[in-house]
Amino acid sequence: MTNYDSSNIDYNLDAYKPSSDPKIDIKYPVERVISYLNDLGPDSYAWYAMLMLLFNHIDFLGHLQSGGSSRFDQSKCAVRFIRSYLGRVDDRYKEVGGLIYHMLRHGLSHKSSPKRLKLSDDSILGYTFSNTKKREKHLMVYCSYHELRLRFSIHLFYEDLLAAIDLYCEDIIHDNELKNNFINAWEMLKEPEYESNIRSRYIEATDLAYINKQILSLPSSSN
Repeated sequence: MTNYDSSNIDYNLDAYKPSSDPKIDIKYPVERVISYLNDLGPDSYAWYAMLMLLFNHIDFLGHLQSGGSSRFDQSKCAVRFIRSYLGRVDDRYKEVGGLIYHMLRHGLSHKSSPKRLKLSDDSILGYTFSNTKKREKHLMVYCSYHELRLRFSIHLFYEDLLAAIDLYCEDIIHDNELKNNFINAWEMLKEPEYESNIRSRYIEATDLAYINKQILSLPSSSN
């Protein structure tokens, strides 16, 4: 893992400017967090936490690559990053990137469990997670207890993502369109969402009324 000074990372987005070295923004922080989770060992729920973090980071990378997509295009942009950059590390991601994103990212994020897929021939496809470093076993289908399993190496997926980020960072430096997308996407992160746009079936008037009461209770600022 690369060492870096975390005090140089400013999480106040209003003041933040992307670094001249994109790895500082998009590679080193995820390395640091994963190093903490690795300390928990392979038999813990750290594996699920690692996968949720890695897919969340891929969402972020898709946002950056696209130049700031709308939330409705988030999945499409994330899968595009998997196919275009992880696919340069291992060609199989180009073929199966959308499926692993759907079954792992959506399953873990929404229900804390990977999705299982019923195929057109009525067979069931699930997952087996491992920490194997053998490339030939990663992303390979096998049969276990009358169910198909896709073996997924968390170790290789993490290493492949880091390699993909390295490729992406090199492209940012040498490709003006990607560089502009990177900068524009950071700027879009600073844009606030309108209150009127977030009212939905789970955000009610009481949520915003609570904030308004808190604002009214703040002490007046002195000149």
